[in-house]
Amino acid sequence: MIKIKIAEYSVNIIIVLFAALIYLKIYWGAAIVYLLWYLAYGFVGLSFYFSTRNKTALSDFLLRITFYPTLLPFRKAFYFLTKSFNVIFKDTTDTEKAYSLAKKVNVDKLYTDNNKAMYYSFLASLHFDLGDKALAEEYIEIARKLPHKKIVGESINRISEYITRNSEN
Repeated sequence: MIKIKIAEYSVNIIIVLFAALIYLKIYWGAAIVYLLWYLAYGFVGLSFYFSTRNKTALSDFLLRITFYPTLLPFRKAFYFLTKSFNVIFKDTTDTEKAYSLAKKVNVDKLYTDNNKAMYYSFLASLHFDLGDKALAEEYIEIARKLPHKKIVGESINRISEYITRNSEN
């Protein structure tokens, strides 16, 4: 649990340090702090935000300018999740590519149960589209059992209804 808190609040410390260095007119120090922030966090959070707002072109651009090998583990997990989302948002028939990106997500690094529930529900949708109904139902049950926010719950319900409705056909 302490790792989660450090990961969540370290970005705030970096921002304060960056602002303090600018205020003290230590611009080279601020540049180094910004570079370290960029290497550890990239633009993944902003990209995820735009992806969920259906602005995939901007989201893809932010992911392209992010250097993912140096990202912190939880940012790297969101990097691949966001890339996978964007593939599906652009072309709903490109399930294979979205699934290959989704497999790169380290679910343990998503930290919160809400994020894990979102990931598992997305994985359920991909598996159903790939023709594996049993695995899709298994993942949707995992997602349903994890504590999650209302918006993720609504998504889980929509995906579950989609699987049920299209299984009968």
